[in-house]
Amino acid sequence: MRTICLLLCVIFGQSAIQAQTSIPEIQPPEEAVSKTTASFNLTAACFADNIEKREWILVLNGWAYRDLKSLKAGLTKMPKGSTITWSASDAKIGGEPLSTKEELVELQEACKSNGLSLRIIPAG
Repeated sequence: MRTICLLLCVIFGQSAIQAQTSIPEIQPPEEAVSKTTASFNLTAACFADNIEKREWILVLNGWAYRDLKSLKAGLTKMPKGSTITWSASDAKIGGEPLSTKEELVELQEACKSNGLSLRIIPAG
């Protein structure tokens, strides 16, 4: 756009500043502007200091939660309309959180009641 303005300035003898300030900025129609929502990844991490007794945490948006109950409380602080993505790991070592259908249904209901959507990517 600037190249075209400069070429026009040279051809018609106007200064570049005059040409640039005289061109109105065109805004797209409101319906064409995409309304983006926030997206967050939910991950699980295992503490490596005690292999015999594995302790897992759930991590969402930089915050760690010890269990599903505390994660559900944390969901209340997420922006409404956001999408939470849970992608379970293929490698199972035992005791992983959110590994049962019941836990996933409970998480999905908690997301829905807080105005969030849950995207589950199955392991495997």
